Amino acid sequence: RINLQINSVITFNIMLTAVSNTSNGAGYQLRGSIKRTSGGTVSMVDNPVGDIFAEDAPSWDMNIVADDVNKSLKIEVNSAGDTVKGFARVELSEILKTT
Repeated sequence: RINLQINSVITFNIMLTAVSNTSNGAGYQLRGSIKRTSGGTVSMVDNPVGDIFAEDAPSWDMNIVADDVNKSLKIEVNSAGDTVKGFARVELSEILKTT
C-alpha cells in the first residue's frame, strides 16, 4: 500500500514481477494517477494504463485499487488460486495542494 496525504495527487509507475508455487511467472506494468481530496476521499484521477510483459497463466491479473478505507493505493494480484510471491518496483511523484 501507498498511503496518500490529504489534498495530494500521486502519479505512479509500477513494475511487478511474480512467480507461483507451480513455477508460473508474470511481468506487469501499471501507470496512472490517484488523489485524496480535502474531505479524505481517495480515487483514481482516470483509469490506470497497463501492460502485460509476460504471463504464463492467462487467468492471472494485476490491478491498482483506490482504497478509500485505508486511504491508499493498493496493488492487487489475482493469481487464480496459485500461491504467488511478487516483487514491485514503484516510482512515484507526489504533490500537495497549497492552502
